[in-house]
Amino acid sequence: MSNTIIKIKLVGILLLAISPNLFAQQRSSYNMYNIYQPIVNPAAMGSYDQFTVAGLFNTQMVGFDGAPVNFLADITAPIAKTNLIIGGQVLHDRIGARNRTQLSASFAYRIPINLRNYISLGLTASIQLTDANFTELVQTDPNDPLVLNQSYQLWSPDFRFGAYYFRDNFYAGVSVENIFTTSFDQPSVRVNSDNIHFNLHTGYDFRLTSCFNLQPSLLWRQVSGSSTQLDVNLQLKYKDRFGVGVSYRTINTLVFQTNVKIAGQFTMGYSFNMGMGMANLTEYTGHEVILMYNVSKSKKKIAIQTPHY
Repeated sequence: MSNTIIKIKLVGILLLAISPNLFAQQRSSYNMYNIYQPIVNPAAMGSYDQFTVAGLFNTQMVGFDGAPVNFLADITAPIAKTNLIIGGQVLHDRIGARNRTQLSASFAYRIPINLRNYISLGLTASIQLTDANFTELVQTDPNDPLVLNQSYQLWSPDFRFGAYYFRDNFYAGVSVENIFTTSFDQPSVRVNSDNIHFNLHTGYDFRLTSCFNLQPSLLWRQVSGSSTQLDVNLQLKYKDRFGVGVSYRTINTLVFQTNVKIAGQFTMGYSFNMGMGMANLTEYTGHEVILMYNVSKSKKKIAIQTPHY
């Protein structure tokens, strides 16, 4: 497939992303959610007993004008002597002529079943500003009713709900997001069940030797009217300090990642993804960097080491 054809198809993707049903399926797709799981499920905060700060930068379709770029900063803060965890997030992403900035507050409550098993419930409430500047597009038809040579700004709410079960070597969670749909043809915000996103994720920690652990995990994504996306992940950890992993995403994409923990408090991770084959729209590369810091001196309130992998 020539670069010209790929560019034409990319333009088509960008036009769909800013068409009147703007946010039907526009959610950032991250690679290293297995390192910091509140990215995909607010209930996963319930497995944290330390104040944690995370920052993530993600870029896709490198080399194309208007390619997706995402940045988020997230804080998880357990409330002392309680099972309540609070958090906050700032997110900004851009694709083509569309920019989105989102501010969120998250809450999770951890319910102990016994000393080894826990369930957590979580909620995220968000307010987001969407800016679509159609005047930045190069148009072949200036009278195209989808573009109209205009720019729009619209504030809208959103919510995420999640549940998360965990023990010392296993976790499983489910979350729901993208409950509201935003339209620009007649600016409005409404609930649309056809566009709600569902996520199901699970993972297990196998101890191979005193030094090495093998950590398989899965993430299943589903949107009504769209094909199912499944991530199959496998990571090898050395002394819980250094990890390397590979993932296969069913949009025909491979992901490679590595991470290192320094002094038990600071974690750095990098991932690289690439499309497989030349006959599909995933012929692109992407990069992602995650930085995490946690306060290791906080007192433990749960009796297990949760599987943060």
